[in-house]
Amino acid sequence: MRTTEELSDALGIRFKSDSDDAEFMRFFEIVQGSASKLGKVYFLDCGENHDGIVGGIHCEETSGWLIDKDDADEFEPIWRNDPNDVPDKFMDDMRLADWEDDGGNVSVSFLEF
Repeated sequence: MRTTEELSDALGIRFKSDSDDAEFMRFFEIVQGSASKLGKVYFLDCGENHDGIVGGIHCEETSGWLIDKDDADEFEPIWRNDPNDVPDKFMDDMRLADWEDDGGNVSVSFLEF
């Protein structure tokens, strides 16, 4: 069920309202960088609270899918259209993107549900 909100062109961000939020995008770039180091792409589902500010970056724990780069092209259109229709083969890829203040720097790790 697609919402009427305009879709974003940013990888891993579904809605333009999120990708237009410069403070959040600074944090999300760190999340995607952490995912990339694992050979993955992170696709955002929703915020899970645990908010904070580190070095001027607004951080928020989020839930989403940590998908292998090789599967991202298959996963993205399904996720963009309706994340409730994500196939079972990707359900084990659900993760929390958890952040922490690592000496004034933002550190992100991905935790299983």
